[in-house]
Amino acid sequence: MKKLTSKTIAIVGIVMYLLSVLLSIEVRGNYLFPPALRLIPDTGILVFIIMTIIRFWKIFRLEALALLVLTILFFVLGVIQEAGILNVIILLNLTKVVYFLVALYAVMLLFKVRDTK
Repeated sequence: MKKLTSKTIAIVGIVMYLLSVLLSIEVRGNYLFPPALRLIPDTGILVFIIMTIIRFWKIFRLEALALLVLTILFFVLGVIQEAGILNVIILLNLTKVVYFLVALYAVMLLFKVRDTK
């Protein structure tokens, strides 16, 4: 069985992010695609994050921790926003921007790092 390279993981992350943006298009407040179809890229992004954290843990521990903490924070704030417990929309949007920048940095590092055999 062939081992996944860092570049393959980075490409999977890029494709899944683009798919999640494409499938979350709204028209007049209604999503264009069904929720089951929108679940596919979200699952792919979760797999990308887990694989990236595992790949980075020994060489880029700070980046791996930042990605892990931001993923958990993004998830918790999303749940709070959907439940309507608190109005955290500004904090959620700031987290989205920082999360996107960290994920972009992780993709750049994945393209840069050499795979060991």
